[in-house]
Amino acid sequence: MIFYGKASYRIRKNTVRSRLFSVYRRVFGEPDPHSHIRWRSVWPMIEKAGRTLDVGCGTGSFTFDVAKKTGGEVVGLVYTGEEMERAVRLKESYGKSRKGRRVDFVMGDILHLENLGLYDQVLCIDVIEHVEDDAAGIAQMAKVLRPGGNLIISTITREYPKCFGWGFHQRVGHVREGYEEKELRELLEREGLDIVDLRCHGNAITRAIALVYYRKGYFERHPLLWYAVHPAVALAGLLDPFLPSSRPLGISLKARKRHPPSLSS
Repeated sequence: MIFYGKASYRIRKNTVRSRLFSVYRRVFGEPDPHSHIRWRSVWPMIEKAGRTLDVGCGTGSFTFDVAKKTGGEVVGLVYTGEEMERAVRLKESYGKSRKGRRVDFVMGDILHLENLGLYDQVLCIDVIEHVEDDAAGIAQMAKVLRPGGNLIISTITREYPKCFGWGFHQRVGHVREGYEEKELRELLEREGLDIVDLRCHGNAITRAIALVYYRKGYFERHPLLWYAVHPAVALAGLLDPFLPSSRPLGISLKARKRHPPSLSS
């Protein structure tokens, strides 16, 4: 197919921009600061697994990275038709590569997972704070998890809206202020899941970045400047585990599903 004039230029321009962004993200990580810090906290928890379910994977940008790390099949659960279209386009861009073959996407929601089969690992990253009935959501994820499998959750604390601003907090669809460790532990243990790893993220540096980026919106108005200073954010992400805060912005945890009790003879 041959394209002429401005349409051809726009296509070439968008393709080049997409490729440049892909290279940039591989080097420095996700440019959104909170996503960057959160994924650095979650990444070490993800294990090799035969089947992984990525609940609420959005457009699937991280799902392919997860597939590469787990070495197995990954199913990404998307909520909207628009997300599905973008996820499928991303999968098509990988062609017949090993990474592309390992990932599939399905439409659904966290409250109805019963028809998706069983998994060795379930990811719930930046999702549960958007779910009205969080207990039912965790119960569904526990049901599709094999005994001995891991559920990995990353969510916000009550410090999040104070730092990011209540307007932003509501705009992105959070239905509660956030969680404390005790609340999450109770929800998980009720479904036979025991926390085996827990990390808090978001220190003073992250709070300062969030104040400028989200509340003031300065870098949203000057995106090229943000890409220029983002390597400093990547450095802050590396330092985050070594600079703990008494008021973290987020919690990441890994909970393991208990094996059923053995029947006594």
